[in-house]
Amino acid sequence: MFLKNPKLLFKSSSFKLITWYTVFFIISSLIINIYAYTFISSYIYSQSREEIIEDFEEFIEIYNEGGIEGIIQDTEDSDSEADDFIRLIGENAENIIFILPEDWEDIDINEIAKKTI
Repeated sequence: MFLKNPKLLFKSSSFKLITWYTVFFIISSLIINIYAYTFISSYIYSQSREEIIEDFEEFIEIYNEGGIEGIIQDTEDSDSEADDFIRLIGENAENIIFILPEDWEDIDINEIAKKTI
């Protein structure tokens, strides 16, 4: 019946209901996904930032107690379980401390040095 006259399809109440439901579903899905993405990304960002601040505070405490030698000693002691990228650069751009996480084996160290100097 609708195939004989396609204009009747667009005027039917079932087509209008399906169209409105589809539009509502798409818009509500977008809103929920945007909210979830924003919430999750801000949570991950804040957690990462807190961990970095804790690490810096730990390094500051170690530096205040033992200076550069204390930091070198601490990083050498915990080198086997290093999961952070640590690079301390001296006055003449020489690496005092350079620790790469085990997962970063494929990264070119020289490329890092070029970008940070």
